[in-house]
Amino acid sequence: MPSDERPLVMISAGTYWYGPRMLDHHLAHELARYADVVYVEPGTSVVSRWRGSTAARAACGPEVESVEPGVQVLRPRVNPMMERRLGKPLALWLIRRSMRRAGRRLGRPVHALVLMSLNPLFGSVGERYRVFYAGDDLAAGAGLMGISDPGLAGRAVTLPRQADIVVAVSPPLVDSLRSAGVEALLIPNGVDVPHFSRTVKASPDPAAVELGPRRVGFAGHLGDRIDPDLIAAVADRDCTVLLVGPRQRGAGDWLEEVLRRPNVHWLGLRSYADLPSVLAAADVWMLPYDDSAFNRASFPLKLLEYLAAGRRVVATDLPAVRWLDTGLIDVAHGAAGFADAVTGTLGRPLTAAESADRIGFASSHGWTERVRPLAEQMGLST
Repeated sequence: MPSDERPLVMISAGTYWYGPRMLDHHLAHELARYADVVYVEPGTSVVSRWRGSTAARAACGPEVESVEPGVQVLRPRVNPMMERRLGKPLALWLIRRSMRRAGRRLGRPVHALVLMSLNPLFGSVGERYRVFYAGDDLAAGAGLMGISDPGLAGRAVTLPRQADIVVAVSPPLVDSLRSAGVEALLIPNGVDVPHFSRTVKASPDPAAVELGPRRVGFAGHLGDRIDPDLIAAVADRDCTVLLVGPRQRGAGDWLEEVLRRPNVHWLGLRSYADLPSVLAAADVWMLPYDDSAFNRASFPLKLLEYLAAGRRVVATDLPAVRWLDTGLIDVAHGAAGFADAVTGTLGRPLTAAESADRIGFASSHGWTERVRPLAEQMGLST
């Protein structure tokens, strides 16, 4: 339950609470060490009940729900067609009203409002600190997420300028903000090491094990940021390829084509709690991302999650990989090179010492250490 003695922080999240566990969730969990957190979900309308499962669950859930110690979820109800040009102003007004009502119910001023989306919500609740948190280049990735909003690119510039504190997860995002005249605090994504390190003792997921030998996997959103040629090249080497995660809009054509291969299997969306057993089903996990502006600006959560699971990792050459600066990630170029790297790692048994090295490396990138500098900037203390 919230405590009247603790500061109040609101997070305008870009994802639903009961969807795949993303940066928004980890930030809310960590900030709850310092403050009571209201996690503001994207708005839902009556139409959301017939959309994807996470949106439908949010639309049918209570307006306010306590989900873990120190964290409440707020579910603003908005108008249909909320992302259309004519519907957006009303949707934003309804979200602001919902946030103000939540603040009044808790009976405390809002210490900080953290924007993790590009909705112009600063000033909605009289917050002391305005924090802009750039977890991705949302303007560059709008097409990947099925968002058609002509004002998105402009807000990606104006909102950071309105903030007291700006955070970016990758050096390219820091550089992009600096070029727009905004200084940002670099806080790369972290990892829940205690959770993922359970992989080394977990029983491998039986549904994955029975699919075949030489198992290689990818866990994450299945969308257009993936290079399908890399997956196809790996499949051509007689590997059993496991794809784990939700299918995004735009992934239909390439994903269906890849899944026609008898040795490529989609395991669907697995819960966060089940990921250790899923990761235990393969020794090698991939980051088969293409070289796009969105990917270059990102810091994929799965990089450190794979390592914290004690697994081997093969990835394309992205700034986030270079920033980690470790030989524990095999960096590959081109489809043939990527497949060579995967099959090369498959040819060697994964030892307990190797897994321990990877977990040890990941341990220096835990979420608690990542979020502490932001809490300090926001004037929060435990």
